[in-house]
Amino acid sequence: MPFPNVTAIEAAWVLLIVAAPALCWRCGQASGVGGAPTAAAVVASLVLAVAAVAQRGDEPLHANGHAWREAREVLMPVGVRLHGVAPFMHGKGGIALAWVVAAVERRLTGRTSPFLVSRVAGAAAAGGAALLASVLVQSPWAGLAAGTVVALMPLARMLAVSGSALAIPEWILPASLALLLAAGASGSRALLAGATLAIALGTLSHTAMLAWPAASVVAWLIVARRETRESWPAAVALAVVGVAWLAQVDTTYGMVAERDSSEGFLAAALRGFEVRNLFLSPHWVSPVLAPLLVLFVAVHLRRERWAPMAASIAAAAIVAPPFFAVTTCSSDAVRYQGALVGLAASLAVAGAWRVPLARWIGRGGAALARAGVVAALVALPRPAMQEPPDPATVEHRLVVDAARRMSPGTLVILPAGRWFQGMVITDFPDFLLPPGSRVLLQDDPRIAQHRGPRLLYLGLACVSWVSGEPGAPSGDHPTGMRPECRALRADARPWMVRSLGAADLPREDDGQPWTYHVLSLDEPFGFFEP
Repeated sequence: MPFPNVTAIEAAWVLLIVAAPALCWRCGQASGVGGAPTAAAVVASLVLAVAAVAQRGDEPLHANGHAWREAREVLMPVGVRLHGVAPFMHGKGGIALAWVVAAVERRLTGRTSPFLVSRVAGAAAAGGAALLASVLVQSPWAGLAAGTVVALMPLARMLAVSGSALAIPEWILPASLALLLAAGASGSRALLAGATLAIALGTLSHTAMLAWPAASVVAWLIVARRETRESWPAAVALAVVGVAWLAQVDTTYGMVAERDSSEGFLAAALRGFEVRNLFLSPHWVSPVLAPLLVLFVAVHLRRERWAPMAASIAAAAIVAPPFFAVTTCSSDAVRYQGALVGLAASLAVAGAWRVPLARWIGRGGAALARAGVVAALVALPRPAMQEPPDPATVEHRLVVDAARRMSPGTLVILPAGRWFQGMVITDFPDFLLPPGSRVLLQDDPRIAQHRGPRLLYLGLACVSWVSGEPGAPSGDHPTGMRPECRALRADARPWMVRSLGAADLPREDDGQPWTYHVLSLDEPFGFFEP
């Protein structure tokens, strides 16, 4: 391992995963649901989530080479890298778990997929949602409903096959909050230890999770009884979480400072909430989700239900701003806000389950009504209502198709360097190529020694411009390829290419493309034959 401290984080992840069944069982007992029913709801949600994406291909959700960079970080321990990749870009905890998953997969199957970690974390998110809803409602059926929603809703399934490290927060947020609520109500030291470990690892998993320790502390102060809140185990837990927070700040401070918006963090978060809020868009999530979140608050205003509701809402309100703030300077709203799906779905289902429907319409009517709520959360938006896939998904499918047609020993040549202050990244998923193929930059002297077939790859980055970049074509939709790529292409013939039209780009409510970079339309990108 290139960084010694990642070994300790990997060991902590393994400990959390091994202890998860016991923690789930104990959580069910402490919340009055029962260990076996709670565990059954969680396991059923996990299985359903795995089955829901079993036949779906990988779909990275990060344009301009970032998806390939993140995937290559996962493969670094097995020696698959292209050039100049620094790990821990999104937090030590996230890459540590990715390395654990990759190592297990390699041992079991002999191969490693950089996209498996999001599938595993996505399934765990369904289980975490089931656990949180079970605790909030004290019903395993509510837990199963919440797990089913996260397993099947379109945005959650999209994130599960994206390969993104943000699927880890999607899991940790509901799971750690469930453990924390149960520990606070019962005084269980075992649950508090599990919650502490989950919160610490979640904090380390991604830059956007820096607010989770503060959110957890506020939730603990609301829900825990006084003797539990002021106990020495609580003090130890606070110290552990504090150390994790400091470590994450040390890792990510440079990135945060570089991307800090001139308008300020809170203003950026508010603008992201108002302008790019997937939870209010019927093109991304069910339109019944937001009303159910309001219902969750309303039906928990009774004295005996107030604390768990207040703790959950306070935690969500504190942790959410970073996930919205980043969408004002990035095209990653789908990935970042998708990380909140598990938490939001749990609270929404808990709201629906707390309404005393059985008293009004009988148990059968209540079951049908709740099944309808679950169906509405899962089935909407319908495929016809959904936004087009992220352009990075189109690029990924192009490379997968091309790799099947490549001759053995093919050399793929990329344009060199980054463009416009490093904001446009030239990269390539070399791990998708067949054995015997390799990738070199255009200025590499080894190209002249190659005697086999050659292909130029002028990918999505070559039709990508930064808004306001000097020399960019005028208009909202430029039609030209970047000059760096145009020079390399010269008179090369298209071998396997794609192009994007206006209808291929995800849109905001005002019709503007949902991308940070301005992508050229109707311009072929992909593989060219010299």
